[in-house]
Amino acid sequence: MSFFENQDRARKKTGLLVFYFCTAVLLIIAAVNIAIYFILFLANQQKFSFGYWLTTGTCWWIALATLIIIAGGSLVRMAQLGKGGVSVALMAGGTPLNPDTSDHQERTLINVIEEMAIASGSHVPRVFIMREEEGINAFVAGT
Repeated sequence: MSFFENQDRARKKTGLLVFYFCTAVLLIIAAVNIAIYFILFLANQQKFSFGYWLTTGTCWWIALATLIIIAGGSLVRMAQLGKGGVSVALMAGGTPLNPDTSDHQERTLINVIEEMAIASGSHVPRVFIMREEEGINAFVAGT
């Protein structure tokens, strides 16, 4: 499969993920409105049907507030991820390894990473380790 075919497949998958995200946002907005309606209904503060509730200003203000909260959270996360691989590694619970470590296992890890970088012709990345992970505790993030 060529690079361009992979790129087209990735674009289609991205479009599908965006569709799923938008659908999830709409379902969250609906769930929040339903929950608030039933809370008010059970507290006997709502004397009208759910259909009427959907036409009130309160429903739309709740939808707008929910959308602002979701958009705000998404923008904050995008800003965090936009800071690069170091930020991603730290958010995932990684701790940076000192390149001059005297620990034998850490030194072996750094040597393997340096050799792989040299063999692939790329720069040597910063090394992070996830000490609390029981399984595979390595990943690549950023450039």
